Amino acid sequence: MQTPNYADSKRAADAPSDPDAPSDPVDVGPAEAELIGGGAGGGGLPYKLVGGVALLITLVVLGLVARHKLGPYHFREVEPGILYRSGVMRPYNLRSVIESEGIRTVINLQPEAINELPWHEVEDRVCRENGATLVDMPLGPEEPPRPEYVQRFLELINDPARRPVLVHCQHGVIRTGMLVAVYQLEKGGERTQVLAEVPTFGHDLKKSRHDRMWKFLREYQPNGRVDPVAPPARD
Repeated sequence: MQTPNYADSKRAADAPSDPDAPSDPVDVGPAEAELIGGGAGGGGLPYKLVGGVALLITLVVLGLVARHKLGPYHFREVEPGILYRSGVMRPYNLRSVIESEGIRTVINLQPEAINELPWHEVEDRVCRENGATLVDMPLGPEEPPRPEYVQRFLELINDPARRPVLVHCQHGVIRTGMLVAVYQLEKGGERTQVLAEVPTFGHDLKKSRHDRMWKFLREYQPNGRVDPVAPPARD
């Protein structure tokens, strides 16, 4: 057996430690080993529990992402049987919403240049094939609804043959939000509450580029142009 060299041992002891070097194994007793998944019992319950929780969290996150990416984009019920809102939806989502909610009119607020792209033809076809009518009211980004659009929108809302109505822009936030707020104000909603309840869908609506939206909503003067009628009967 080779006798350890004292000088070598002394140099090793005095050498600076390497922070990236692996540490020496920690000596634990049977109880500690059992808790961290080792030991004679080999239960490892905490490790399994932590793994199960991590898997559950992962599945929940993936489900939320899938719902956002694959579900109806920013779809929300404003008033059952009367008015719904969303962003631009995939054809199968639009078809599903039309069928499930009995939508009869889809109002599209996308600008004219965007409406010249193929998606518009697809949306029009999905509407026609499922008993709904597509109505274009082209608006630019951040543009408040024009008076003639407000008038047409309220006419559609007040017509039992055209309800329920789905209104959308690209994301279903700014332009859609303004038109929905018009409906709520015309119904007699208190302005402060209507403005406070504008859905953001994660967007920061306090940025200065949204000032036109807030100016429109603060200055819009309703005159009770929404008829207080019951939702239409479903077929």
